[in-house]
Amino acid sequence: MKLIVLGFGNVGQALAELLLKKKHEINKTFGLRLDVISVVDSKGYALFESGLNLSELLYTKKRYGTVAKHEKWGSNELDAIEIIKDYDADILVEMTPTNIIDGEPGLSYIKSAFSTNKHVVSTNKGPFALDYKGLITQAHQKGLNIKISGTVGGATPMIDFAKKCIIANNVIGIEGILNGTTNHILTKMHMEGQRFEEALVDAQKMGIAEDDPSYDIEGIDAACKLTILANSIMRRSVTINDVETKGIVDITPAQIKDAKNRGNAIKLICAIKKNISVKPMEIPLNSPLCVHGTLNVIKYSTEFAGDFFLIGAGAGGKETATAVIRDIIDIAHKIGEVKI
Repeated sequence: MKLIVLGFGNVGQALAELLLKKKHEINKTFGLRLDVISVVDSKGYALFESGLNLSELLYTKKRYGTVAKHEKWGSNELDAIEIIKDYDADILVEMTPTNIIDGEPGLSYIKSAFSTNKHVVSTNKGPFALDYKGLITQAHQKGLNIKISGTVGGATPMIDFAKKCIIANNVIGIEGILNGTTNHILTKMHMEGQRFEEALVDAQKMGIAEDDPSYDIEGIDAACKLTILANSIMRRSVTINDVETKGIVDITPAQIKDAKNRGNAIKLICAIKKNISVKPMEIPLNSPLCVHGTLNVIKYSTEFAGDFFLIGAGAGGKETATAVIRDIIDIAHKIGEVKI
């Protein structure tokens, strides 16, 4: 199968590294050959229809900051839309940055893929937080597959678990921690008595938080994920604008200490009940939802089988890249390219 990869930041480069490492294993286990014919980053692209050498691309990206500098395959003469429309590929892997204002450019990239009969794997939360129903409808109308497990939970298969493993049970409620950055910050404040500003700087130094952490600390990233879960698992028809959202920027050491004295911890809790909300809440330290560090956790409350909990790595380049590969293999299975 041929892939076009849009976005070559942490996740994109981790995907390339994993494809290099797992290429023979994927081929041996599933009989599936994966060739990346184009990689697009913010400064240009690399294109070779027979399949790019990912080792060379990784070297070029690290040395020059863009794959466009590759001496044979690199250029900036075409844009991503032209590459999607003009070159044959089976799957578009869309990993551009999240934009919750209008979903662009990811929204246009995904629609262009549909217009040229390409399946889509995406880790970009923006388009689906704004127009989940529209994009899923377009994919179904074209007989195409769209997989987005990397948008929620990273390596932890939160969407797939609900869709495949508890499909016989209606999910009637969802609660959890869906943002590893804020969980790391709150853990530092709880365990080490740090102020919010200190914990944030620590997270940035460790590479857990972005230079601009606003989407995380204001609760926007978690709200995007919750919107996707509401639509994909609970069949709501909502956008991020329907989520009551409050971040953690106002949490003080005094509040953390008071909660601790009560045997609780303050966590950024995502919840889908009658309403949909993301906000800091006190939860008991012995609650299954009280995970620490960068871990994510989700509780699915079901109609007939009680509660199910999933705990795992929710972020990170390699972690999210494994979700992308999982989605690619799943699409290959659905279209009859592999047997699982």
